[in-house]
Amino acid sequence: MHKKYKKLKRYARFKRFIVSTWLYVKLKRLSTKPFVISEREEAIIEIVTQHLLDKKSQMAIAPVTGNRYIVSSDDSLHIILTPINIILSNHSYYYDIRLGSDAVRLIYNKFDRIMESRCRRVESEIHGNMMSSLYKIADKAVTFGQAIVPNR
Repeated sequence: MHKKYKKLKRYARFKRFIVSTWLYVKLKRLSTKPFVISEREEAIIEIVTQHLLDKKSQMAIAPVTGNRYIVSSDDSLHIILTPINIILSNHSYYYDIRLGSDAVRLIYNKFDRIMESRCRRVESEIHGNMMSSLYKIADKAVTFGQAIVPNR
């Protein structure tokens, strides 16, 4: 009985350790500091958000570097988002602006959410087209089968 009691006591300590660690991590996430964004970064976030919300703008992600690219709908502005800065350029200017980590994280999150919503929209359109073509094929197969099989 004594050995079983020691095992149970050890298990209880281990379980208490796991629960306390889990609670610490959970509370640490909840008590994160608020975003610190400067006035310049707010203006850049507004510019990027306007171009992200434009449905005709083109968006891309580089798979190796993780850079995000936005080309405005009228090709008047090119935006390159890197982990430490943002590049705004067109035919007459080129701004390379360093951003804080909070601003970069905020812009990346917006970019990723909008990119994901566009991908889901394309996927649903592809699925709808696929289903309509399958229904057409099924209708043709049914009419083709009726033409071959004589009525009895």
